[in-house]
Amino acid sequence: MLKMTKLFLLAVMLVSFVPSLFAGNKIGDYDITLSGLNWDYANNRTTFTYIVRGDGNGKDLSHWSVALCNNHTGASATPTPNEVVLDPTLQIYGMKWDVSVKIYQTKTFTLTLPGIWDTTQVVAGVKAGQNLHYGTVTGPACTTINPKSSIGDRIWFDTDGDGVQDAGENGVAGVTVKLYSCDNTLVATTVSNASGNYLFSNLTPGDYYIKVEPSSEYVVTEINEGSDDTKDSDVSPSTGKSGCTTLSPNENDMKWDAGLIFAPVPEGKIGDKVWNDLNFNGIQNDGEPGIANVTVKLYDCNNNLLETTTTDATGKYEFDGLAAGSYYVEFTLPSGFVFTTKNAGSDDEKDSDADVTTGKTVCYNLGNNDEIETIDAGMYDPLTMKASIGNYFWNDANANGLQDNTESGIAGATVRLLDCSSNVLATTTTNSNGGYSFTNLTPGDYVVEFVTPSGFVFTSYNSGLDDTKDSDVDPGTGRTICVNLSPGENDNTWDAGAYVPVTCANDWTGSLGPDSAICLFTPQWITISGSVDLMPPATRAQLQLTWRVVKPSSINNCPPGFDPCDQEHYTTKWIYGDTTFTMQAWWPGVSPTDTLVEIHYGMNVLDCDGNPIKNGIGRDLYWNPSVCPPPNSPEADLSLSKTVSNPTPQNGETIQYTIVLNNAGPGTATGVQVSDVLPSGVVFVSASPSVGSFDINTNLWTVASLAPNTSATVVISARVDIALMNSVSFDLGVAKDYNLFVLNDYTAPSSDTEGKVAVGNDCRISSYSVGDKLPNSGGTEDVLVVGHNLYFTSGRVYHGNVVYGNYAEVTPYVASIMEGTLRKDTVIDFQAAAAHLLSLSSQFAAYGVNGSAGLQFGKLALHGSDPSLNVFKIWGDTLGMANDFEINVPNGSSVLVNIFGSYAEWKGGLNVYGTPYSNVLYNFVEADSIKISNIDVRGSILAPRTNVNFVSGVQNGQMVAKNAKGIGQYNLILFRGNIPVDTTVVNVAEVVAAVQHDPDSSPNNHLATEDDIASASIIIDREINSTSGTNYNWQQISTVGFNQIILTITTDQNGNLLAGTYGGGIFRSTNGGVEWTQINSNMLSVYVWSLISVPGGKIYAGTESGIYATTDNGNTWFVAGLSNNDVRALLTDNNGRIFAGVWGRGVFYTDDFGASWTEFNTGLTDLAVHALAKNTNGDIYAGTMGGGVHKLSIGSGSWMHLNSNPVSRFIWSLTVNGNGDVYAGTYGDGVIRSLDGGASWERISTGLTAAHIYAIGHDANNNIFASAWGSGVFMLPAVVTDRLSGNWVDFGLSGKNISSIAVNSATNQVIAGTESGDLFKTDIVNGITDNSTLPTEFKLFQNYPNPFNPATVIEFTLPAVQEVKLVVYNILGQQIKVLNDGQLNAGYHKYTFDGKGLASGVYFYRLVAGQFTEVKKMILQK
Repeated sequence: MLKMTKLFLLAVMLVSFVPSLFAGNKIGDYDITLSGLNWDYANNRTTFTYIVRGDGNGKDLSHWSVALCNNHTGASATPTPNEVVLDPTLQIYGMKWDVSVKIYQTKTFTLTLPGIWDTTQVVAGVKAGQNLHYGTVTGPACTTINPKSSIGDRIWFDTDGDGVQDAGENGVAGVTVKLYSCDNTLVATTVSNASGNYLFSNLTPGDYYIKVEPSSEYVVTEINEGSDDTKDSDVSPSTGKSGCTTLSPNENDMKWDAGLIFAPVPEGKIGDKVWNDLNFNGIQNDGEPGIANVTVKLYDCNNNLLETTTTDATGKYEFDGLAAGSYYVEFTLPSGFVFTTKNAGSDDEKDSDADVTTGKTVCYNLGNNDEIETIDAGMYDPLTMKASIGNYFWNDANANGLQDNTESGIAGATVRLLDCSSNVLATTTTNSNGGYSFTNLTPGDYVVEFVTPSGFVFTSYNSGLDDTKDSDVDPGTGRTICVNLSPGENDNTWDAGAYVPVTCANDWTGSLGPDSAICLFTPQWITISGSVDLMPPATRAQLQLTWRVVKPSSINNCPPGFDPCDQEHYTTKWIYGDTTFTMQAWWPGVSPTDTLVEIHYGMNVLDCDGNPIKNGIGRDLYWNPSVCPPPNSPEADLSLSKTVSNPTPQNGETIQYTIVLNNAGPGTATGVQVSDVLPSGVVFVSASPSVGSFDINTNLWTVASLAPNTSATVVISARVDIALMNSVSFDLGVAKDYNLFVLNDYTAPSSDTEGKVAVGNDCRISSYSVGDKLPNSGGTEDVLVVGHNLYFTSGRVYHGNVVYGNYAEVTPYVASIMEGTLRKDTVIDFQAAAAHLLSLSSQFAAYGVNGSAGLQFGKLALHGSDPSLNVFKIWGDTLGMANDFEINVPNGSSVLVNIFGSYAEWKGGLNVYGTPYSNVLYNFVEADSIKISNIDVRGSILAPRTNVNFVSGVQNGQMVAKNAKGIGQYNLILFRGNIPVDTTVVNVAEVVAAVQHDPDSSPNNHLATEDDIASASIIIDREINSTSGTNYNWQQISTVGFNQIILTITTDQNGNLLAGTYGGGIFRSTNGGVEWTQINSNMLSVYVWSLISVPGGKIYAGTESGIYATTDNGNTWFVAGLSNNDVRALLTDNNGRIFAGVWGRGVFYTDDFGASWTEFNTGLTDLAVHALAKNTNGDIYAGTMGGGVHKLSIGSGSWMHLNSNPVSRFIWSLTVNGNGDVYAGTYGDGVIRSLDGGASWERISTGLTAAHIYAIGHDANNNIFASAWGSGVFMLPAVVTDRLSGNWVDFGLSGKNISSIAVNSATNQVIAGTESGDLFKTDIVNGITDNSTLPTEFKLFQNYPNPFNPATVIEFTLPAVQEVKLVVYNILGQQIKVLNDGQLNAGYHKYTFDGKGLASGVYFYRLVAGQFTEVKKMILQK
């Protein structure tokens, strides 16, 4: 490198330029950006902030420098170390930072100089390894800035009121003008001179605005009138304020003037009505009269009385001639009246506005000449109001004086109403639930008397502190106290408890089991079982349970609420007869220095007075070194590496994943487990570990011991199965039905989740509700699932059960489970779920980006155009810098946002345009933690390796996290977007367990930045040879253009094929699809969703920008209505009318060929219409994305909402066959159908391996055809004798990404369009079309993969046509699913069984074909 003097360096380093804040440059492998420039006039200094970010390639930066001038003295910087020197390596004089930046890191640097300095381009240099790189960045110039400025102009009288300074319009003297900084701080005040001029001078450059405050005789004229800014008025008529303006150094801004006009004469009004609220409901109902002669007073909002009036004969009053200002009204009650309820209902013209205590209204802001005629007051005579009293008579089975959750009401009991002199006024009996009431009572004093049924006695009264749970009657009389009922009062608090007396026990026997030695090193709760028999039999007593830690004497890990845990901890409850129970004690674990660890359980039985009947019993659990050696203390530094034998395998090829586990010491690693879950499309064959064992059911490689500085290897062989890959799209596995799914711990001091919740470890919630938007399952669904301990302080779980794995603390009465039960159980394998979700997140991270993302002016904008799936990539620090977030994609498409970086803060605005929130997924790929606050998150979050702190806000979607806390609310919107399996398949391995401490990694925390996790990827061509088969023989006939997704295919009136594309093209083929010609070069659209042809050479096209039409068979096109509307479907009815389905606006029709369009949405419950179809009678069906299917019967004036929602609400495609059967392709629910014109619906999925159906059609024989993107085409054969029969069969083109199909009944052909613009066609063939040899025997093959999650393939062969039944059963022999029940041709048959929604375990599948029967076992492992 050439040596250069300091002066020469300065000469070349400073380059004149126009400053551009935030301009950045690439210097070597690093982006250096000036992210902030602060001229601090108060402290006379300038601060430059730089962000340095590596691009992930190349060498790490060791230091860097930015050039300075000789007069830049007193410079300081962060971070340290730094200094102002001539850099001996880079030969730059300036600020040198000796701070390293890793090639994948981002760091922030600041440079502060005394003085206010201008900016210019300066030289910067970077040293990375041995490489030196130079470039320019924005930095300090050698010159300072003179900061002083001024602002002013003129105040004038606008004689003609036109808002413009005309000749002869004079200035106004003595008007107060104030100068504010733009943070609303008053800077200075002046008044206009005799000419109306004013001036503020000697100002520090910055942001300012003026405020004009004229006297009361003037108001400000209109703002910004005319085109000459020097002649108009620049302040707001309502506030007198100008806009904010920036004063540059030395600027003299003399253009801020204001015009005044005389204030108008006030003509405002306030008034309405005082009425008699005869039914006391707070609303003016028809027939309720006004009240005359009521005094009404008007005040300003400084409590000054302005006017007084009285109501007329109809109750009306009015105050007029009011100036603009703030007022309130006070109503005076006539004798004997009270005010009715304030602000009842939603109609402000019908409610009462008077405070029930003061008679005053709130303050109203009255504008110039405004009339507020809605300020009214309702009153009534309370003596006309009736009252009621009642509540509950219950069986207090445990005689504790409190209503417990398990105690029921007493039906048929007599209850009397008495006056306070004991005269009986009325008698009733309790209903089946124990309830009673006395209604329509005159206000006054009453007593309620209960009569006990035979054998019952009253329980004690006023027990406990909760008046809603105790008994309110005197046990001796059965009567309440004398109760006063106010007018209108409904007092439902008077209840009574009674019980059948039970004898108290006087002896007992019991057991807790023998003392036991255990070898458990980890601190944990340990549960044991016990039993007690009371004597005499069928008596009652109190069971007292205790526990404590005996040894060691010093314990520092007691659980919350149990510290110190070496003291006795008691629980007591009533028991009846012989009882079994469980109890817990805290085991403190074993440390390397312990010699004895012991815990003690105790049990005793107390009589009814709480005294011990006799001595209690106990049980000890203990550990000492003779039981097992203490744990070793040396660390074991574990790491993983992973490779694959062939990164680009073919279908059916077996590949080998090699995982190497290395122990860098210094200690021996024991109890090591490595998880490796194979992704979809890769089927397990075998595993060969060099040490330990591999369990195919749990996907765990277990290594009992690995010495320091040694390694172990496992080779997993797997077969590539593209058919299985194409048969599924990704979902969240076991988490897919949960609104909130947390792998480890969840803590929430308040808030709620509308759907189901699952927490893998400990769950601590209070003031919390779960499941309130779920249907009531009647106890068949588990709504809150907790893997370990549940601490439920207060709140409610709705519509289902609560399940916990170890311990549950549910506060009685305050925390409730109303429609379900609390039980101890294990229903989710959270470790398997974590492995699946981690693999899923890594898989998504490898998806190719097809959308754009950009941050500008604080707004992060994501824009996509793919009609199916839009993939974006952003960084966590970019997300943190954004205060507004926008996603804009085509209507109904799916969105995947991959977010990289170890940390992110998410706040501000978020808007999703074009697709429902249920189609949006945010994948946090690397984040260890994220903070979410003050935001409405619209979409679902996948963050299985992330600690989520949801400080505040709401999420309309699912949350999947490692740990979560905060008061964020989760609204019930489940992710249902279609994310097909990508060509890049990622397989992840991770150390999930180890006894010894690892100094740089933690097992099972899913962080990709640690060295105990590794992955390997393969790239698979998803297309397989599926062009010929039993019922099809596809041929590629042509392509309409690269990357032109074919969205629709149809025929014109001459039988020619028409195709519409994403790309905006309309193509015609006159020779059966071999050759295509574009016929719409003059159309301005991108998405051609639908095409129809009508007689006379007319063709109509539905596009995202409206409807286009041609009347000359495609030579010219013109806009035919519904401009700027996303038209998804077109259809002609039997009368020649054209119907259009519009996304977001419903259905329109035209009867004049597009000259005018009429909205037709009566009865339509959802306006996102994507599909239209009709039957032979002329009835029209509309499919919506959110509201299911609607029907317009011929001659009807409104749509009928059909009962399809319980099966699916999201309809993408429709067809109606010749029988009138309606088939709907759904977005996420497969195919549903109705055989009765839409009255009832069913999902028909046997043999159909796809959930998202993009196109559906039928032929003349009523065969149904459906396409499912990567899964290809399926056919549902018509069954003449039984329309309820039939199974879907594979119809080829798997992996071709089918975007549309059309069935040409005239040629008996199916035509399929693809994502890449290719077209295929096949004849519809009955029977076998290939020349392969038929099987010679019946044979049922073992399913693969096995074990599986969630799907597996079952294959069998038939030597002849047979009636075949293929059924899946659970281990109890209960039928789970019928895969086939009907006749099949001879040949090879394959079915995919999807185990989504089923529990892990053993299942059987049974094939019956004629006389042949065989059963095989398979294992579902989640």
